[in-house]
Amino acid sequence: MKQFRKSPIAIACYVISVLILAYCLYVCANAIGYVNQYFASMGMPAEFGVTLEYIIQSGLSPFVSAVTVFMAGFILEEVRKLNPSNWRTEDEIAEEKEAKKMAREAKQIAKGEAAKAKADAKAEAEAEARAEARAEETAEEAEAEFSAVVAEDAEELIDEAEELSDTVEEVAEETAEVAEETAEAVAEATETTEDIPVPAEEE
Repeated sequence: MKQFRKSPIAIACYVISVLILAYCLYVCANAIGYVNQYFASMGMPAEFGVTLEYIIQSGLSPFVSAVTVFMAGFILEEVRKLNPSNWRTEDEIAEEKEAKKMAREAKQIAKGEAAKAKADAKAEAEAEARAEARAEETAEEAEAEFSAVVAEDAEELIDEAEELSDTVEEVAEETAEVAEETAEAVAEATETTEDIPVPAEEE
């Protein structure tokens, strides 16, 4: 069993003809309303002949246009039916369905891969952010530890300097005492030397 390939142009003609026909009905309804309002303003019932005349005058042009466009699409379809290449076999229909199915699957796969790539990129960005945060924390901790070690070393050096200063003061005091004792000893030795009698020289 073969299936006819419909022409997009014929389908467009059918749609346009329907739209023009709808406009025709709208124009006819307005014409009826206008005639009824006109006769009502004069206190007379609307005459069918006058109403029909207004409907024909208003709606004839769009009605003819709708029929013309519809017939153009119909004639195009009938002419195309004479061409065997415009008929599809069951195998061709099955192939087209399979191709559409494969296209939908490929689209879904591509969409899934795009979503996965987006999720991977987001996860990678979050991992980089966490790594940067950890690196900053580690740097801050190392800096704090280094500062603490430097402070401890500085305190120890200050303590050692104070101890050394005390030692120097003690040594200075001891040296001063030794110097005083030495000076006293020298003074005593000098006095003792002066007290010793000098022997007289022989003639």
